[in-house]
Amino acid sequence: MKKHTYTVTHQQFLRFVVVVTFALAAIILVTCLLYTIVILQRNQTYVDIMLDQYETSVDTQMEEYTQLVQTAAYDASVRNYLQAEEPYARYLAGQEVSTLFSNLKMVQNGVADFYLFERDDPSTAYVDLGAQQSALMERLWQCAKPEVLGIYAYTPSYGQARADFVILAGCPVYSLTVDGPQSRVIGAVVVAINRQAIESNLREFYQLEGMRYALLDQQQRVILGRPLTVSQQDYRLACEQGDVAHNTLTSSTILTSIPAMDAVLVVQIDKLVLLEDLFTITLLVLALTLCLLGAMLYMSGRISREVTMPLSSLTEAVKQMDADPTHTRQVPEEGNADFRMLSASLNRMLKTEKRLTHELLEANRNLYASELAQKHLELQFLRSQINPHFLYNTLETIRSIALVRKVPEVAEAAKNLAKLLRYSIKGGEVMQLSSELEIIRCYLSIQELRFGSRMYSVFRVEEAAQDLYIPRMCLQPLVENAVVHGLETAMGPGMLIITCRKEEQLLWITVQDTGVGMPTEEVERINRQLANPFDEKVAQNGGIGMLNVARRLQLSLGGDFVMRVESELNRGTIVTLRMPLSKLNQTGGDARV
Repeated sequence: MKKHTYTVTHQQFLRFVVVVTFALAAIILVTCLLYTIVILQRNQTYVDIMLDQYETSVDTQMEEYTQLVQTAAYDASVRNYLQAEEPYARYLAGQEVSTLFSNLKMVQNGVADFYLFERDDPSTAYVDLGAQQSALMERLWQCAKPEVLGIYAYTPSYGQARADFVILAGCPVYSLTVDGPQSRVIGAVVVAINRQAIESNLREFYQLEGMRYALLDQQQRVILGRPLTVSQQDYRLACEQGDVAHNTLTSSTILTSIPAMDAVLVVQIDKLVLLEDLFTITLLVLALTLCLLGAMLYMSGRISREVTMPLSSLTEAVKQMDADPTHTRQVPEEGNADFRMLSASLNRMLKTEKRLTHELLEANRNLYASELAQKHLELQFLRSQINPHFLYNTLETIRSIALVRKVPEVAEAAKNLAKLLRYSIKGGEVMQLSSELEIIRCYLSIQELRFGSRMYSVFRVEEAAQDLYIPRMCLQPLVENAVVHGLETAMGPGMLIITCRKEEQLLWITVQDTGVGMPTEEVERINRQLANPFDEKVAQNGGIGMLNVARRLQLSLGGDFVMRVESELNRGTIVTLRMPLSKLNQTGGDARV
């Protein structure tokens, strides 16, 4: 039995080691994959930024070259040369044009040469564009302003044998009439730009490992960079859409249109080269993980021999102790020193547990006795309270005596007080508004006996609001506050106005008095209390009546009600209640008082 327990435990531990190792390897691979995605995304973002910067720089360069050729085309020496009819005048103008072109070359880097074409005789001795020349001439005469003409292959006639590519920018030359406005095109100036002038902006592409680029013209000839395979469809899409991207497992190809040169820049990224270092690190980490697996397997063998067997013996003893409640609950102290110490500590803990259990049971008995005594005291206290029905019967007796003795004021006061008492002890959480107003009339009738002509009340209640149900006893405290704190201390006669109206989906109730009023600080303090009726910090030193009403309304209606106080010294006080009809209970309560 002990051998079987040891074998299962050892296998479980081995499985745990293997699972942890494979989980660690999976985490490493997932991390590598995530890093791969992040690196590729950041590299893609970096390439996109560089492509945007390159396109912007090319636009700026082409703008500078078009301004340069415009300067040459608008120079008077060029116009004089094209309009000169005598050979000597043409020779002198030609010298000025040559000087002008030499100076402009020094102004702007990357200029290979300037060419001057005459409208009636487009041939020139300085450049040979072959079949492209006629198309170039046709486009030149159609230009209305300086612009980039595109990329052309040409062979200069002076010294350089091999053909090269240049970017041409041209501007028409106009003759001037006596009045000044331009009349007709008499020729054109063309500047040839070295392709190396725009290659300097691609230096950052050289610095990225695994990246190649090629600048292709409209015939898909490689102007700059290395030859890259691009389909005609992708080239056409790049010209139409501006950007085309293709991603494969091993590479990423981006085609970006360069409208300033009628060219397409192709950038190809070798992902294997880009991720070579990451793959190397991942393989090293996996190798270390395998080494860790071997070390853990070796340690598991040692742990099984030195720990598992004593632990299984201890576990068996604990199982027997759980299976037999009458067991002595003593763990055998056997095995090496560590396990003997563990067994001894466990035995001491069990003894302590037994003692604490006994103390807990004793404490529970004492607590039960204390609670029983407390309940007995509460019962005695309740029994000692005066029965409200006895008070109600007593008030009826007083009313009867007052009627017999012909004291109608006392009889009326006893009758109204009995109504108030009966209404206060009735069940139900909600009552009709008409019932609440009837109770308020009873209360005010008692107060009018006291104040006489010093106080009178006015009720302004809409018929549509009479049958609405509101929380019980939520208006009487407000009326009592108005009488006690507003009208009682007033010097002259006072008026109490109670208004109830139904407006759309809301019930509005206002209790207004013309009493002494309150200062602004007191009004603000009360409104803070009413806004947070259950906040103990805000509700300290607050009035009990209005605060209790606010708490009851919040419990009944939630946070959808509004209770606010407005007051001025010696002008009176207005308490406003706003309750949503959707939250008011439409059933329940007794309308009779």
